[in-house]
Amino acid sequence: MAQEVTEALDRMCVSEYLDGVRQVVPGFQGAEVLPPICVAETEVPEGFTDAIVWQTLTEGLEAGKLPADNRTLYVLFAPPGTAAAGDCASGRDILLWHEMPLRYAWITGAITALEQRSLRDAYTTHASRELVELCADPEGRGGVPVPDVADLNDLNTQEDLGLCMDAYMHLDGFLVHTYWSESPGDRNACGDALKEDWDFAEASQCRGS
Repeated sequence: MAQEVTEALDRMCVSEYLDGVRQVVPGFQGAEVLPPICVAETEVPEGFTDAIVWQTLTEGLEAGKLPADNRTLYVLFAPPGTAAAGDCASGRDILLWHEMPLRYAWITGAITALEQRSLRDAYTTHASRELVELCADPEGRGGVPVPDVADLNDLNTQEDLGLCMDAYMHLDGFLVHTYWSESPGDRNACGDALKEDWDFAEASQCRGS
């Protein structure tokens, strides 16, 4: 499973999948995936919180397993069947390490949509969401707009550029989130057909920022 998820992340980074991010982050140069590292030998507790994630990252940094680099996105995958507090499928935040901001995301294998037909689908969709949102808004400044303010078919009304939609597509055989882009013809753009699928409440509660 780890190899498949790593391959999926690699495809997201080397394909055109992240092209839409350049529309909201001028000069974005893309990303590359480093080999996976086991940072925790102990069992992840059920209902884990950000504090557990911080502890895991800190221990990995102190042990030299992880490089301390503010250009790196640390992605922690919880073991299958392990749920996070609040039943959120994934989240993201910033850890201050010796005054250096380190951006991280945590991913579970929670099945949250009918389109996710396997554990692999769950991991790849949640990972794609956090990857896009962290690349598009690395400082976590965006906010999910309320329904009566934002027009879901108009990017200019979105406060959180790069926000992923609750709709999916296949990228080289891997299931990933779609997300906003300025060009209606872009394969990542979302249109009228997705309007009723959006759940503002769920997004605002489970972004992890």
